[in-house]
Amino acid sequence: MTLEERLTKLEAQNRRLKRGAAAGLVAVVAVLCMAQARPSPEALEASQFVLRDAQGRERVRIEVGRDGNPAINMLDQEGRLRSSLGPHGISFYDDTGRMRTTLMSDLLYMSDERAHEIAHIQGDMHGVELLLFSGLGSGSTVLRADPAGSQLKLTGSGQQKVLRPGE
Repeated sequence: MTLEERLTKLEAQNRRLKRGAAAGLVAVVAVLCMAQARPSPEALEASQFVLRDAQGRERVRIEVGRDGNPAINMLDQEGRLRSSLGPHGISFYDDTGRMRTTLMSDLLYMSDERAHEIAHIQGDMHGVELLLFSGLGSGSTVLRADPAGSQLKLTGSGQQKVLRPGE
C-alpha cells in the first residue's frame, strides 16, 4: 500500500470518527434536554383563591363558604360584593349590599332598593307562576298556568279578582 493510499484511508477514518462523535454529542444533548422536562404539575390547592386588579384590589374570590358550598364572588372597585355564583344559583347585589336579583334553577326573584319583593317567576313540573308586586304591599298580580288551566289573580285594596279563560 502506498503512502497516498494510506493517507486517503486515514482521512476517511477520520471523517467517520468526526461524524460518529457529532452524532454521539447530539444524542447526549437530547438526553439531557429530555431529562430537564418537568412532570405535569400537581393540583393547586388552597382554601381560597383571590384575583386582584392592577391596583391590588380584590375583585374575584373563589372560596368554600361557611355552609360548605363553593362560591365565586365578584366585587366592585370599592370591594363590595356585586354578584355571587354558587350551586344554588346566581345573585346580584346593589351598592348597599342588598341582594336585588337571584336566579335559581326554578326561580327568578327580584326586589327593590328597600328589599321588598317586586317580582318572581317560579316553575316546576306542575306549572309555572309569575308574581308581580307593587312593592308597597297594596297589590299584586299572579299569572298561573298548570295542567288544570290558567288563571290571572289581581289583588289590591283588600279585594281579589280571579280570571280564568272563557270567563
